[in-house]
Amino acid sequence: MKKTEKFTGSLKDFDGFLATVAQKLRSHSLLIEGEPVVFPQGEELEFSIKFDDNEEKTQLSIKCKFDKKEDVEEDVDEE
Repeated sequence: MKKTEKFTGSLKDFDGFLATVAQKLRSHSLLIEGEPVVFPQGEELEFSIKFDDNEEKTQLSIKCKFDKKEDVEEDVDEE
């Protein structure tokens, strides 16, 4: 399920936004549309930064991907 929050502002506002997001990621308190962003502990992350500059507009994207681990219940035989 995709969740998005959009903002507009100045370059100073964007700088503050990045600082806030980074701090919330470190403290495990980042929420997007009220949903917590939970990173797997000890798992490898795939991340990138992209800069696209064309005649119409410029775009900067930061992306992080990781596999979701499902909680696996162990079958315990009761004797």
